[in-house]
Amino acid sequence: MKLKEKIKQDLLSKGTKLRNKYPPISELSNGKLFVQKIKSIFQLKEKFINFYLLLTKSTNDRKEKRYYLALIIASQSSDLLAKIAKNVIVDEKKIRLIQFSFHPEHFRVNLALLRELDEFTDFEKLRSKLSSLRSEFLTKLNYIID
Repeated sequence: MKLKEKIKQDLLSKGTKLRNKYPPISELSNGKLFVQKIKSIFQLKEKFINFYLLLTKSTNDRKEKRYYLALIIASQSSDLLAKIAKNVIVDEKKIRLIQFSFHPEHFRVNLALLRELDEFTDFEKLRSKLSSLRSEFLTKLNYIID
């Protein structure tokens, strides 16, 4: 099954499209900056509460569409929270940390875990992995607070 069909069947049936304008996301790869324009963002429901599906389109030479699954781990990002989260995901190679405003009307920058989806991605395993990383992050944060 192709990735687009798999996403439509497993994730988008349980989500609503957010209607806002979003800034692009970028990544450094081999010393080059690749900018990806956000086409749309879906807020997922049911088993995927607090998860977002990002559909991007590259604006550079590689005109390709990419799909990302994101989980918000902090509703208000800060340098301290980003540093704690970075320590939590240090061993995860495919999971990235981003500061992104999923709801720009609230003027808050969220801290989120981001993972690119491919044909071989098992959504349930990824959901549990991201959720466990979020729990680990919150545990470390509570340890610092107490």
